[in-house]
Amino acid sequence: MKTTFSCLTSVFLLAALLTQPALLGSCSHSTIAAPGTDGSSAAWVKGSDSETAIACPDLASGETAVDCPWAAHAKMWNLMNANAGSAQSPTLNQVAPEIERQLTADSQSKDLIELWGKSLNFDEFAKGTIVEPTLLDAIFVAAKAPARNDKVVHAGTEHTYGYLFSLLKTPFGYKRARWVAPDFNDGFGLKENSLNPATKSGTLLSNVTAFFGRFAFDRKSKRDAVSLKKLNKVIADGSKLGLVSDEIRHLKLRKLPVHRLSEEFKVGTRTVKLRTDFVPFIHTPSKAGTNEIALIYSIDDSETPHPVLITVFSVTKDFQNKTLSADTLGENKPIQIRYNAVIPGISKIGSSGSEQPLLGRRTVEHEFTE
Repeated sequence: MKTTFSCLTSVFLLAALLTQPALLGSCSHSTIAAPGTDGSSAAWVKGSDSETAIACPDLASGETAVDCPWAAHAKMWNLMNANAGSAQSPTLNQVAPEIERQLTADSQSKDLIELWGKSLNFDEFAKGTIVEPTLLDAIFVAAKAPARNDKVVHAGTEHTYGYLFSLLKTPFGYKRARWVAPDFNDGFGLKENSLNPATKSGTLLSNVTAFFGRFAFDRKSKRDAVSLKKLNKVIADGSKLGLVSDEIRHLKLRKLPVHRLSEEFKVGTRTVKLRTDFVPFIHTPSKAGTNEIALIYSIDDSETPHPVLITVFSVTKDFQNKTLSADTLGENKPIQIRYNAVIPGISKIGSSGSEQPLLGRRTVEHEFTE
């Protein structure tokens, strides 16, 4: 029998549910979370005619404690969506109310949304859809981001909030790891967890944009000046609207060495620059071979008003060195659109890359933060 979920409580409300059982009786279906003996937790969907448990972490799927409660939320969405039938689809407020709150806050800033480009909701290595499309649709509506066009989506909202709910395990792990693992916050000395969905202030998307945008947008470029103006407005408005945390607004990262791989090619009269910036953590991990550098991918396409961000994740120094290898630099070098980025009219929709082979100039620039 299909179940219609008329009421759902957040897994964060376990204490209230345990101390006030009457809350469960006020609706036909509820969700609670309970700790497991192995350190895991379980999200329970309990209905009048069925009971379903969603364990988190699902050890068989390679999940760990940091994947919770996000993996459970995503599975809950899928379960509710499947059981909805012709009834109303689930809402973000039912599954992850704190994320909906952040998205609603982000929706106040048009500049924030416009600082991000387009991405493909498909992973070239895992060969699968990254985030459930209906869940992405709900995210985009809440953020007032551009609607999904099949697999082409707004990069900023997918690569932050969307990735939290990704159930696709890639060769590099789950996409949410960049935000739920401590790499960025520890690496850059952020005490308030600003680059995490559980940030003490601001929102995940606004904090990520304000922090990494300062490295991606070149202060010497006229086109980047447009992006910087929008970024500064996001930060200024973020203070008034509560979008950007105080520690990010006031953080000074002086004299950090930033290495940029610039890949420039032309299609007719159109010029496109793919920019990969490598920014080292100020606190280097003690364990060798672990991620210690932020990779920021952005695109400057002459057919768009200004450069835009695509994605951010952490990498090892070895990855940086291979990417910047001198033997890959020069004129008439093969260029590949990476990291699920989409450039309209050039990208091959349905998979990563371009419709036609791209050749252009690959150069490396070295600078220090001001």
